[in-house]
Amino acid sequence: MRRLTLCPTSWVGVLRIGDVSIQVLPKLFRDEVPREDQEVRLWLAREAMKNLLHLLQVGGYCELPSFWRGAMDEHPGDWFEVLTYLYAQALLRELALGAAGAYVERTGRLHVVRGQLDASDLVCKPWQAHKPMCRYDEFSVDNPLNRVFLYVSCLLRRETRSARNRSLLDECVARLSEEVPEGSPITPEQASQVQTTRLTERFEPCLSLARLLLNRLSPMLLSGPTEGFTFMMDMNEVFERAVAGLVRRHWKDTEFGRRFSGYEFVAQPRGPYLAREVRPRQDERFQIKPDLVFRRRSDGTYPLVLDTKYKRWQSEPNQDDVYQMVAYATALRGVETVMLVYPEVGEASEPSRWSVYQVPAQGEPRFELRVGFVRVDQALANPTVGRQVVARLASHFTGGT
Repeated sequence: MRRLTLCPTSWVGVLRIGDVSIQVLPKLFRDEVPREDQEVRLWLAREAMKNLLHLLQVGGYCELPSFWRGAMDEHPGDWFEVLTYLYAQALLRELALGAAGAYVERTGRLHVVRGQLDASDLVCKPWQAHKPMCRYDEFSVDNPLNRVFLYVSCLLRRETRSARNRSLLDECVARLSEEVPEGSPITPEQASQVQTTRLTERFEPCLSLARLLLNRLSPMLLSGPTEGFTFMMDMNEVFERAVAGLVRRHWKDTEFGRRFSGYEFVAQPRGPYLAREVRPRQDERFQIKPDLVFRRRSDGTYPLVLDTKYKRWQSEPNQDDVYQMVAYATALRGVETVMLVYPEVGEASEPSRWSVYQVPAQGEPRFELRVGFVRVDQALANPTVGRQVVARLASHFTGGT
């Protein structure tokens, strides 16, 4: 029999084919524990999942319910089953307090005027004046928010292999079905347009988890009766969004805030083009798109450009990464420093030992290339921890060579 090797690169999540589930955890949390020591390996896997949830939370992928840490310890399943458990538990707790009610816009003919009267209808159809057309808001639990919950609950109930999760989802579906008719499938785009209101804001963690699960859950097309799905996430994107979320939340409370007063922090701005084609067409080519920048409002210059790289640090930056940063510094105006930000685990390294390069190597330096690190195996969603992480990056930037 031919052996196949699974190489997930930077993707994490769960791949399920029939009764077989393959869980892929972040490569930075790869351990050297012997396979025989299953208890330690399972503990390390749970810690990796907890840290990944912190990254998702600070990256804006989801808002976790307050009980999520204890709930993770209660459920022994894989990454997909744990998220499903968190979603079902959170939703069931809120439904116990009552379904999400919201005002829904209705249009119809009424015996009494309600809401806004359609005057044009009175002119065109005066014989219907005894029953005028009205546009009004009606408080109802049959609303887009509950339809999302019902569809996602049914979807997860079909895919879960956990009896505990299925029982929780059965109860969610039963409670929602009492008020909400089962409708057509809901796409991730439709779910992203559903928003909570002041009346339904307690359901925000449930909605964010529903969107995350709906966005990343993809059925697999397999031959025969075997069914499968993937629930995967690109860690390059997760790490970039997590760093952006941390800096956006805390930069004004660090040295960045004092250094960049009058600046704005922007994630993934569309920058200028790197080159102009002169033959055969006259056209600008190769638009750059850095991950994170500080931009001066007055003149649009970029003194600091940050680019995240989700890869293991190998004593010096990858040459392709350096070329990319040189391209940013060449195309953007006013660049003083470009910083490559890598993840690290274990004991945090000292910013005073982080690498600093002057570019070019000969002659008058045009800008500095600095290397920074964000320790990802900690509670980044904790405001104190997040502020410390951003303060370390800021101290490296302002600490000189």
